[in-house]
Amino acid sequence: MFDDDLPPPSPPPADWPHRLLAFWFDSHGMDDWYGGGADFDTAVRDLAADWLAALRSQPAQAFLTDADTALAAAILFDQVPRNIFRGSAEAFATDDLARQIARGIVAQGWDQHWPDARRQFAYLPFEHSEDIADQRESLRLMSELADPVFHDYAQKHFDIIDRFGRFPHRNAALGRATRADEQAAEFFDALTDKHVAFIEKQPIFFVATAAADGRVNLSPKGYADSFRILSGSRVAYLDLGGSGNETHAHLAADQADRGRITIMFCAFDRSALILRLYGRGRAVLPQDDEWNALAAQFSLLPGTRQIFVIDIDSVQTSCGWGVPMMELQHERETLQKYHRQADPVEWTEKFKGRTRSIDGLPTRPTDRYIAGDA
Repeated sequence: MFDDDLPPPSPPPADWPHRLLAFWFDSHGMDDWYGGGADFDTAVRDLAADWLAALRSQPAQAFLTDADTALAAAILFDQVPRNIFRGSAEAFATDDLARQIARGIVAQGWDQHWPDARRQFAYLPFEHSEDIADQRESLRLMSELADPVFHDYAQKHFDIIDRFGRFPHRNAALGRATRADEQAAEFFDALTDKHVAFIEKQPIFFVATAAADGRVNLSPKGYADSFRILSGSRVAYLDLGGSGNETHAHLAADQADRGRITIMFCAFDRSALILRLYGRGRAVLPQDDEWNALAAQFSLLPGTRQIFVIDIDSVQTSCGWGVPMMELQHERETLQKYHRQADPVEWTEKFKGRTRSIDGLPTRPTDRYIAGDA
């Protein structure tokens, strides 16, 4: 934090805007801006902490002399504090100055001559505001950018301010008490259109089950076409033959709370969100009466041994701000390739023999090999 009792810092070099913009846009990029971690924070601190301390008392008009100085100042007062003062009130201390500069940039029309990578940083001070009018301006400006993720993220910020009037995740840093309505998790009785749209974008989901005794099973699932939303209260997914059959065993276990299952989706891009489906699940196998109607909802993959159907009890969303940002390269083809090349008779005999979980719970094996839809 800055100590007002210390002597004022030395004036920054005359070319500080050029140096900051070169550091921000030439030496670094999206991965660092939104997920750089401690190393990037340290680099920002080493470069710009003294500049921030020296310039933070200046009026906004002092930075509206030209486009580059204005953009550098917007970054200095909006982004730099978030990197060097994470988790403290100082991270937000110069937000108002950054917004005044952002308004000047928009009024001058400088932003219209910049690529989107630069424009976003002229608009983020509005997105970071706890004033609903600023949030509306953020939505308007971010919608002009080519990548819809900018608008999506602005919409998430708007929704929070529209609902709470402030960002609850700042409460601890700002010494504010968290109200009852500001708890991070939100529950729904069924899937909404927004939930469906979010699920359809995710390349991976996680499945957790447990019996009354024994191990808890947690499995990641890929193959984007393997998950189906059958209704607002029912989903299903394909299960390919693997080394175990724990989910089936847990869902079929003879216990009072039979069939408990949780499915989790989470965003690994800027659109931070975690979505969990809590419900009751069951396995439908090819020999079961309802197989044909259910299988018609999918393009079956090679080695499909069952379809899990989940009746949703509740849907929960939470912030997802602690989830790292990652990019999908491609899906692994190994499992499908293995099943595609299998001898049908040998495959069926192999999976007929897998009738116990690792904790000894019984399972029902499939009775046929599925080559998958062409």
